[in-house]
Amino acid sequence: MAARIALIGYRGSGKTTVGRLLAEQLGYAFVDSDDLVEQQHGKSIAAIFAEEGEEVFRAWEESAITTLLEQDKLVLATGGGAVLRESTRRRLRQRAFVIWLDADPAILAARVAADPTTAQRRPALTESDPIREIEAVWKERRPWYARVAHRRLDVSQTPPEELVDALVRERPWQS
Repeated sequence: MAARIALIGYRGSGKTTVGRLLAEQLGYAFVDSDDLVEQQHGKSIAAIFAEEGEEVFRAWEESAITTLLEQDKLVLATGGGAVLRESTRRRLRQRAFVIWLDADPAILAARVAADPTTAQRRPALTESDPIREIEAVWKERRPWYARVAHRRLDVSQTPPEELVDALVRERPWQS
């Protein structure tokens, strides 16, 4: 298990940023499962949702994660909804040390709003305005994140570099 670290959490929690930094410090490969799905299927996640539907996306996501979890020395940033499928949750928990990057919904909303690629790449998940959407979806997913994670990190205030430095010093995946 120590050779694979998976990062889970809502959009804007810093999975990609933390994942890249952590992989660099450990000398591991870094992969974002959303990026892989987009590359494999030649379209954005928003387009996949619109053209194929969420269920097809979740199947493609699970397939990508399953393949990635065969690699050693890997830091994997998952999509925010990867925990929605029981089989994906089980696979993540069994095959990787799972770190949940968590933050208050208001902080997540600010980060998502500041990301210029969000609207192009990510589908809206509810009919609500962005902050209400984040609050509703975050609340719905929190129990899944908690069940899958070996470790929860509050990423609300701590810079990614400090989080990664602390993780590398502590190495909880080796305990």
